[in-house]
Amino acid sequence: MAGDAQGTDAAADGAAQQPDGAGAPRADRRSWVRRHGPETLIGAVAVTIVGAVVSSVLGVLLPGEDDGKAAAVPSASPASPASPACEGETCRGLDPKESRCDDARTLAEGEAGVMRVEVRHSKECKAVWGKLTGARPGDPVTVSTSPADRQRAEVATGRTKYTPMLPVGDTFDVQVCAVSRAGDPEGGVPKGAEPCAGADQDDLARVVGAG
Repeated sequence: MAGDAQGTDAAADGAAQQPDGAGAPRADRRSWVRRHGPETLIGAVAVTIVGAVVSSVLGVLLPGEDDGKAAAVPSASPASPASPACEGETCRGLDPKESRCDDARTLAEGEAGVMRVEVRHSKECKAVWGKLTGARPGDPVTVSTSPADRQRAEVATGRTKYTPMLPVGDTFDVQVCAVSRAGDPEGGVPKGAEPCAGADQDDLARVVGAG
């Protein structure tokens, strides 16, 4: 009987020390649970699951490169301004408002009451034109770089009008003139008034230097 009891005890001890499928003896796991409580085991499992989820999310949001370096985030480059639609001779006769001569400067002004003319110049487009404001429908405005080289426009509606462009080089001499055909007594513009303005490369240097 004693031999049977010893055999039974030995078998029991061997069964207690047999590892289960998780790689830890059942007796050790039962004693760990008794010491730390089931809540601790549940908490450990929860932390493991949360850690795995966070790692997966960070792996999607912050992908790394194969060499272990952080992936560079491309910086947005500022949009470059549109290039002018013409230059020099190719600007002849074009509308300055549609030609993207965005660097244009006013070199000279002339006025009669509220009626005003301006000499406009674009270095990028290598062109000049006239601008008329405070006008009335039917009033003409002309820009010229010589007696034979000129462009003319007439106010159709509103009170502002631009002439078509003329090409110019590094040296130039330009005149812009307008005529008030009907006059504007309320604006101090007599009938037949002819405000004019003239400019050349020296005026351009002065305006650029002042800017």
